[in-house]
Amino acid sequence: MKEWWSRLEVTTIKKKWYKAIGIIVGFLFFGYLLIKVYQSASIIDIGRLLQNIRFGMLLMSILILAIQIFFSAVLWSIILKNFDTKVRFSDCMVAYNLSLLAKYLPGGIWNHVGRVVYLQRKGVSLAVTSSSIIYEFLFLTVTSATIGGFLLLEYSVRNAWIIVLIVMAMLLFICWPNVVIDSMNKILVLFRRRKISERLSRKNSLIIFLLFILSWAIYGLAFLVLIKAMNFEYSENFLHLVAILAGSWLAGYISPTPGGIGVREGLMAYFFERTSIAFFSSFISFFSRVWFICAEILTLTFFFMLLGLKNLWRRRCRNEQRLPT
Repeated sequence: MKEWWSRLEVTTIKKKWYKAIGIIVGFLFFGYLLIKVYQSASIIDIGRLLQNIRFGMLLMSILILAIQIFFSAVLWSIILKNFDTKVRFSDCMVAYNLSLLAKYLPGGIWNHVGRVVYLQRKGVSLAVTSSSIIYEFLFLTVTSATIGGFLLLEYSVRNAWIIVLIVMAMLLFICWPNVVIDSMNKILVLFRRRKISERLSRKNSLIIFLLFILSWAIYGLAFLVLIKAMNFEYSENFLHLVAILAGSWLAGYISPTPGGIGVREGLMAYFFERTSIAFFSSFISFFSRVWFICAEILTLTFFFMLLGLKNLWRRRCRNEQRLPT
């Protein structure tokens, strides 16, 4: 018992250190970005910049981003339903949207934990939910790397082997998507858990892959509208913009910082410094966090309004059925 307790204490300490490092890294990146914004403010007329914002286009960009966030929930729900056809689509959507509330907690895992806990109450096994989250991460990684690979190809990068490796990884993942499930099953056997019998077909893998590419395109469209709303001139092509967004978003996603704060914006500013909006790179990167939070709040508000209306309609139908005829 003492040995088990000591192991638990060591694990808890490690987790605390992991969270502390994540918070420190996030603050360092965000602090650096704030310094850059402050330096830009001494050169840029912020007041005039804000006056020139096209608020109609700004609202449109937030709406498009909210659609992309909602679409991300649909994509994860599709993956999960491939593994467990009995789970209700509405439960998947509730689990995903509730997890957004835990996204900004330290550690970077609580949004995933929220999905697991909620769906366990609905009868979905831990292994199935965990597998769907892992596949979501893999699809995000592979699609963002694919977009970056085509960008490298467009600019004729000399290190062609990087492009070859990216394309090979993409093809391997699409053609043999169940390698991850097989690895998960080996781990489950060690812990005497039930194996995952559901498989992801190559056809479904390809369809989900293309849908994730579409999701990145919607995100890029939302950001392009944001740039236009700020009256900035972005001369690079659309694929270049999506590659920047995909790379910086993924870096923030895998970082231990709460919601990727600091890491995502810092990397985005670094990439934008090499574009036609280099002068406003720090400002647009900092502003994008506020913009993204607004879209998340809008998505959650709209979703829970729909959920409330649905529950109200069900309650009304039950009351009508109870009324004497």
